Amino acid sequence: MAEKKINPIKTVSLMMLITLLGKVLGLIRDQLLLYHYGISQTGEAFSIASMVPRKFLDIIFASAITASFIPVFNQYLETKDRDKAYGLANKFITLIFIAAAIVTAAAALGSGQIINIMGAALTPENKMLASDLLKIMMPILLISAVAFSLTGILHSLGEFNIPAAMSLISNGLIILYYVFFLDDFGIYGLAVAFTLSWFTQILIQLPFLKKNQFKFLFDFNPSDPGIREIFSLMLPVMVSSWAQPVNVMVNTMLANRVQAGWGLALNSADTLFTIISGVFILQVTNLIFPRLSRESAIDDREGFGFTMKNTLRVMIYILVPMTAGLLILSDPLIRLVYQRGQVDHESAGLIIQAMSFYSIGIIGLGFQTVASRGLYAIKDGKTPLVSGILLIIMNGLLSYALLPALNVGGPALASSISITVAAVLMLAVLYRGNKRVIDKKMLRDGVFVIIASVIMGLLVFKLYGFAAVLLPDNFPGQAAALLISVAVGVLVYFLLTWIFKVSEAEVAVKIVKKALKIIRPVQ
Repeated sequence: MAEKKINPIKTVSLMMLITLLGKVLGLIRDQLLLYHYGISQTGEAFSIASMVPRKFLDIIFASAITASFIPVFNQYLETKDRDKAYGLANKFITLIFIAAAIVTAAAALGSGQIINIMGAALTPENKMLASDLLKIMMPILLISAVAFSLTGILHSLGEFNIPAAMSLISNGLIILYYVFFLDDFGIYGLAVAFTLSWFTQILIQLPFLKKNQFKFLFDFNPSDPGIREIFSLMLPVMVSSWAQPVNVMVNTMLANRVQAGWGLALNSADTLFTIISGVFILQVTNLIFPRLSRESAIDDREGFGFTMKNTLRVMIYILVPMTAGLLILSDPLIRLVYQRGQVDHESAGLIIQAMSFYSIGIIGLGFQTVASRGLYAIKDGKTPLVSGILLIIMNGLLSYALLPALNVGGPALASSISITVAAVLMLAVLYRGNKRVIDKKMLRDGVFVIIASVIMGLLVFKLYGFAAVLLPDNFPGQAAALLISVAVGVLVYFLLTWIFKVSEAEVAVKIVKKALKIIRPVQ
């Protein structure tokens, strides 16, 4: 067998839990940056320097690794054997390492020019600080490129939980630095801690690669047929995957040209937005992508359409009420999470504004992510390429146009609109090629999901207003008001969708009944 058997529900649940914990630690990591430096020039300098290698990874390597390497690697596992697949992986990682090393060195040498573009409103002193920090953290690109490649191998072999735990460990190490070493080694030491923590993402995977008999051997062979196939897919994938990271960098650059610190406000909102929406979206798509690739490799059109349709249904069921909840609760959520230390009421207001407009794009983000995985699985790089270029152009124009009227909310709204348009375009192409992707029942249930979400949202709005006044005006009291409102909202939404006979609610009821039978004491 090419991969071990997995229980999808159990795997997704555990992956989401591990990833959620990692993202929560990532949020705490970013909270600590804001707590110590606030929406300030110094905080912005570090934020830009830490963002550049991660966005360069996204632009040049990450999605290309996921969408080009994994399909061909899975094809080797299915049609050849594990040794040949591992040989292909070694050749690929060797080339990725060399390419990433070249980009890392070039970016470090040009760090001053990069900072001038990304942080135009920074003072000369803080531009120099950001340039120094970027040189320290630029190796994160090289480290992450290798780590992503290894993650692709483990995902294809059915190992999902260990890769999901990578950020849990790396973020935990950074938090330990804040607690124990920041006062002694300062912001430069923080940059070193970031770089070293990313290296653990490679180390944690090595024992599990060894368990699956994978051993890395340096093998430079760009003429290998499998490598040529990967790189024939990679160019359109690279360009199409530029959309999200390029949009983040463009929005940050435009915001910082108006006011230094606005980019940090955008990134802080984006971090929380990613935790709330991205944990579910990315883990589900990471789980289904190898399956879609295998179904495409054996030309199982019915299975491919069934997998895509059910994934989209789950996205609708989860993301529509999530949108309603975030639009209503962005203000108390942001103030609860970020408003402390160097973050005052006004600074928190900037993050709230960005978060509210980001929330509008959750559904588009989910659909776009699923649709792109489906297109990559069938080796259609042209559609994501066209939609990605459209997304970048639309985001840049809208962000520039909306900034004067909406401040930091302008780039966030531009991102939401452009990603939704791109998602619609890609889904239309998928549906044209496989009518099983969307059916009437999905549309019918989607209408009921919207109705249930609106009712739930109105109830949560009233309930939170009542609970916030009734409970103490401190962190425990306001956290309790938020949690109570969310819990009641989730329950009401679930009951409404069950009454409306939405399939996902009915499945959830069956799962709960089965679980209760398992834990019920034997008479």
